[in-house]
Amino acid sequence: MSSVRSHDSSRQRIAPAEIVLVNWPLRDQKIASIATALALLGTATGAGWLSGQSMVGIIAGVAMFVATWRWWIPVTYGFGPAGVSQVILGRIFRQPWGSIARYETLERGVRLLSDTDDATISTFRGRYVAWRDRRDALLILLEFYLGNRSTDSRWSRSGNSRGQ
Repeated sequence: MSSVRSHDSSRQRIAPAEIVLVNWPLRDQKIASIATALALLGTATGAGWLSGQSMVGIIAGVAMFVATWRWWIPVTYGFGPAGVSQVILGRIFRQPWGSIARYETLERGVRLLSDTDDATISTFRGRYVAWRDRRDALLILLEFYLGNRSTDSRWSRSGNSRGQ
């Protein structure tokens, strides 16, 4: 008498561990930070000098500093079962996985996009997250929660496969 064993083909997928990343270019990219600060200072000084009014330079400098706020302030990203959370100056902003239409892998991080439109302007509506040393873990997590909603960036298509 033979016994037949039935294997359960519906394996349960185990969710990857949550990931927390802190993006702060001021700390992580020191040379680029100095170059950015000098560029802002030079542009503001030039605006004041060309206009002949120092107030124009001050306003231009403040406007550029505000426009580049993500460079100066640390932003903490959390990736978990509920979606992506973003902590800025103690305030938490949450984005559920269902609202992320796709993600693009870039050289040093990923861009999370809320629409499927491939127009260039749609990338400005996305959220860039540098993965630092957590590349593989973040890509596994994104694949688990977002599945096949991944697209390679235009940069990646140019032939560079380092993926740093």
